[in-house]
Amino acid sequence: MKKILYMAGLSFLLLYFPRVWAANDDLAYQAEVPVPSQSIDDKNAALPAALLQVLVKVTGNENVLDNPAIKEALKNVNSLVDEYHYSTTNSGYTLSLQFNHEAITQLLQKIHIATPQGTEQGLSQVTLKIIGIMHRQDLDEVKNYFEHLAPVTSVEPVEVTGQEVVLSLTVRGDRDTLTQLISAETKLIPVGDLTYKWNP
Repeated sequence: MKKILYMAGLSFLLLYFPRVWAANDDLAYQAEVPVPSQSIDDKNAALPAALLQVLVKVTGNENVLDNPAIKEALKNVNSLVDEYHYSTTNSGYTLSLQFNHEAITQLLQKIHIATPQGTEQGLSQVTLKIIGIMHRQDLDEVKNYFEHLAPVTSVEPVEVTGQEVVLSLTVRGDRDTLTQLISAETKLIPVGDLTYKWNP
């Protein structure tokens, strides 16, 4: 019985992963920033930080603010926002924003910074093997991990064998860009070349 449930769980991975990663691109254009109130002034003051969050996620470049065109865009962030809402916290509020996909892409194209929807220049495919994914909880945590890893633009499972999942990732940069970020975390433990053990 346990073997049947386990194999069913592995089959679920192949069905679930494509839906998981389809939303990854939208998440790159979302930002959350703390604000003391829901006033217009506090919202406007927080917008530049929110835009920078998105630009870093989309480009994978933490120095994107060094570009003069980006500094100019920070003066009119409202025009790049599709929608926003507030949620309460112990210390005030969290402002959640959805930035306009096309507007961000056009902004970056003007300053010749590639986005996932632009050319393939600067993108590479990296295949990772992850072991230790045994339960639905592990899958959800892996999902959350890669959704917040800035250089990753898409993820596709290509093989599930036993407790191992092989993922094909599209990355801004190269394999070193990805492995350096992973090495700074504790959720994935390296056990071989591009092979990691999930450490929930």
